[in-house]
Amino acid sequence: LIIGNFGLSLDQARVQMAVWSVLAAPLLMSVDLATIRPEFKEILLNKDIIKVDQDPLGKQGLRVWNGSNCEIWTRELVDGSYAIAIVNLREDGAPYTLRVNAHQMKIPKQTYKVKDLYEDEESRVFNPEDNFETRINPTGVRFYKFTKCVSHGRRRRENGSHCVV
Repeated sequence: LIIGNFGLSLDQARVQMAVWSVLAAPLLMSVDLATIRPEFKEILLNKDIIKVDQDPLGKQGLRVWNGSNCEIWTRELVDGSYAIAIVNLREDGAPYTLRVNAHQMKIPKQTYKVKDLYEDEESRVFNPEDNFETRINPTGVRFYKFTKCVSHGRRRRENGSHCVV
């Protein structure tokens, strides 16, 4: 990883960490930890992303979609959830809004609790009948964990917490 070596912008560093994690690649750093800027150190120490990279299933993810100047990288995890990196290849100056469905992300049509692995925001729910919408900076990434909600009557549960549907 060249994160923090001044060769990448913050968005590009996030792309590298996300894609390497989806690919289950070894996370070898090539940065001087004494001089790394805090925002890059935060990327390298992100526990949720390290968990994706080191998932015990050991199944490598794949690029499953390439279109509209974006790529989708999907990896199945040991608990049945999915790590999904949506990469914006555009270099122009505006963030890009992408709408994709479960088929394009190569995940089963189910209801999911979705957590952004970079942003500290509340999880949201993705229903398979809907499109998933995200906004991505140029040469940036949005990295999510999609966790299946288990149906219990009218409510859906995920690891003990309720998904609102």
